[in-house]
Amino acid sequence: MRCLLLAILLSMPAAPKSRVERATVSQMEKDMDRTLEREVLDGNGYLLLGYARGVFLDGTGAVFSAEVNLAAGPAVSPFRPQVTRDDTTKLRQRKADKLPALRMAMRRLMFDIAGRLEGLNADEEVVVAITLFHHHWEDTAGLPSQIVMRAPKKKLTEIPTAKRDPEKLESLIKAEEF
Repeated sequence: MRCLLLAILLSMPAAPKSRVERATVSQMEKDMDRTLEREVLDGNGYLLLGYARGVFLDGTGAVFSAEVNLAAGPAVSPFRPQVTRDDTTKLRQRKADKLPALRMAMRRLMFDIAGRLEGLNADEEVVVAITLFHHHWEDTAGLPSQIVMRAPKKKLTEIPTAKRDPEKLESLIKAEEF
């Protein structure tokens, strides 16, 4: 009986090796964290609330996500029991001012991911999703709570670095804001 079981196990094909190694995805996660901290959050690492997480889905692509607070707001405390309308207006404006930098950083990350994940097929997608933190008392009019950008690897890798101007990026990458 043992021999039969051993023969069956040895005759089974080995599990296919992933085309994108976890170590590469892990390095991209760290790079994404550093990019967000440096280019969007002005070095305030504590505003990066959910470190980047990446996953490779065979046949679909690579998805990277993180959660950020674009600007620190006033804290409610026993010494400051409520936030003023002026505070919420100023916080909303500071967050709105950082949105263009966030969108540009996300686009650059997409090109970086597409170039470095060699095992990703040309028709598979690169997706970068950022969830934006908001306090319940914030004025969020016109501010998204999540930005998702996606594009096939082929579109991202066929444009030389020197020709990656913002207008071309807009047409290549599908961006949705919720």
